[in-house]
Amino acid sequence: MPSTPLVVRVALVRCDPDNFALISDKMQESEKVLRSGIEAMPGLFAYYAGADAQTLTLTNVSLWDTVEHAKQIDTFEPMSRLAQELIDIGGRPERPVMNHVTQWSFGPRIIDASELAEAVD
Repeated sequence: MPSTPLVVRVALVRCDPDNFALISDKMQESEKVLRSGIEAMPGLFAYYAGADAQTLTLTNVSLWDTVEHAKQIDTFEPMSRLAQELIDIGGRPERPVMNHVTQWSFGPRIIDASELAEAVD
């Protein structure tokens, strides 16, 4: 286990089959508005947005150095506007957003928050 755990933030939006394509397109377009602000936030290591047509779910997953830094997204106005836009077209964001402190990890190269911070600096 890495000595400094990472925080994995998981935000989900569910929808019905009839509006999945519209909501997925809106999520894809949102990168233009969200990216620069999220990239500027302290503590961010990585951000992923995805869509699963089989489960009718859109996901934002990000890696952070602390829970406090992960929660910056909660008050990021462009993200709040996007959430409302998704609700207006039939999206159902799951609340609360999850911020998981990693308990263990494995993979080809295990890294921890301190290593990521050094790589970003």
